[in-house]
Amino acid sequence: MRDELENLRDAVIERARQTGDIETIEKAISISKLVAEEKKTQSEIKNVGSTYRLSRLQSVMSGATTILSVLGLIIAGLYNVRQLSETRSQAEVTEWRDLLSSIAKSPDNLVQDPTIPLRLRSFASSHRYAEDARLLAATVMSKMADAEGFELLFRTIFPLGTIIDLNTMLEIDRQQTFSKHKLQEHCTDASKNYKFPPRMWENICWAAYNDTQLKEFGLNAGDENIWILRKRYNAVLNQIDSISSKISDYLKINNSKDGDSIPFNNLEISATDFSEIDFSRMDISGTFFDQVALDGAVLNPRKYDNVKFAGSTWWRARTIKTDLLQYLAENMYPRRGQYYRQDDERPTRTEYERAIRALGFTEKTLSFEGE
Repeated sequence: MRDELENLRDAVIERARQTGDIETIEKAISISKLVAEEKKTQSEIKNVGSTYRLSRLQSVMSGATTILSVLGLIIAGLYNVRQLSETRSQAEVTEWRDLLSSIAKSPDNLVQDPTIPLRLRSFASSHRYAEDARLLAATVMSKMADAEGFELLFRTIFPLGTIIDLNTMLEIDRQQTFSKHKLQEHCTDASKNYKFPPRMWENICWAAYNDTQLKEFGLNAGDENIWILRKRYNAVLNQIDSISSKISDYLKINNSKDGDSIPFNNLEISATDFSEIDFSRMDISGTFFDQVALDGAVLNPRKYDNVKFAGSTWWRARTIKTDLLQYLAENMYPRRGQYYRQDDERPTRTEYERAIRALGFTEKTLSFEGE
């Protein structure tokens, strides 16, 4: 196209030169202008295409540069996150080792160390040490003689909104029960040094005894060790009441008769409400139910060797295994003086007999202490 226009222009100019005609010369000039304008237009179109291609290439390069910058930032961020995670992990390992080291150095002062609850709290959400921290807290709680401190530590290892692990709570109760038995041995030995009236429980640590009675038994202000022993013993009893209540709350929401066996053995459950609880999955061997409401409960445990009940309303259960019912009727019948912690009264002989007959007790005679 360009060559044809130039050839046409050259031919017209040549003709105008040969003829010398004014009209031909004007036409030649006009055609030359048109050819020049066309060349200019073609050049501009070419330049526009080049500019567009250059602009497009610049845009692509700019986008690629931006993407590479973002990828660089992401890689750097991931590296920093990894480094931070490794740093935190190493710090957590160091903190845990320091905690264990301080405990190993002074295990007897574990409960008195006010930093222990705060240091254990830092591991409450740890994937690596959360379970170990809970078990360590259970040991600490078993030695505490401070109900408020006990509750604080419990909230530390089970922060509000977290999933509470039943086995950990059972282990806390089991540790508390062990501590209670050890303290009770000391109380029994100490009680030999005091004089109790007939038919009164010879336990100098019993909370039901007031200061006046204790003085009558021979306890005086100078017996500092005994006063401390009483405080520790009754603190543990209160803490067992507290953890028993928490276990009850859990079971009322998460109880099922299907699933793995629940290790409910060698515990003390006291002063709480287990009404409507299904015991079908539980091994309650060696467990002591002390002043526990069992109204409507399903007492069909998988095992129950050496289980004990005192002041607990087992005869109000919905169902009881036949052999367990026989054992309870012969050994765990309602006795006088067992209801000092509950707003409940011992049933009359008639009420008790009617209840256990309804549960399937068929023996002609039954045990019942007094009328």
